[in-house]
Amino acid sequence: MKNQLCVGAIFLCCALALGLGSRVLDRRATVSAAAAAVQAPRFEVDPLWPKPLPNKWILGQTIGVAVDAQDHVWIIHRAGSLEPGEVHATTNPPTAQCCAPAPPILEFDAAGDLIGHWGGPGQGYDWPDSNHGITVDYRGNVWIGGVPRPQRVVAADAVSRRPGRTGSRTRARPAARNPSTTTWC
Repeated sequence: MKNQLCVGAIFLCCALALGLGSRVLDRRATVSAAAAAVQAPRFEVDPLWPKPLPNKWILGQTIGVAVDAQDHVWIIHRAGSLEPGEVHATTNPPTAQCCAPAPPILEFDAAGDLIGHWGGPGQGYDWPDSNHGITVDYRGNVWIGGVPRPQRVVAADAVSRRPGRTGSRTRARPAARNPSTTTWC
């Protein structure tokens, strides 16, 4: 009988110890979960952003996105990635009223309205054959990356559009003739 009482007491002590331990561990887990309540942000697609582009413009492959200090969204796309059947308004004569490639650099406000656009080949500077990326620095300068023409390596200075100024400026200069260099700034 004494033996059975001893076994019963040991069993009761073990059950109490396990119950108490479980409760302590549950409290610790709750406290650590509350302390680490930082979660990754949840994003939702807005199918109506950006708003329709003017001039019946369409985008090619969008290969770069940046956001500046004013929450303006900058994108760079490859107009050359559009198929001939997508740009009927650019044929001579035009085969349809729609569509034409948008300029390579587009600036949108947070609501999705187009507020600026520029870029592409022009007089007085060289533009990369294939755009590769975009970023905006703390001063509001817009920097692009791209691959230049094979026969000539070119580096561009900051291409900027700052608040309070009208228009934009692009300065480009020839770089050292090094075929392995493919960086534009």
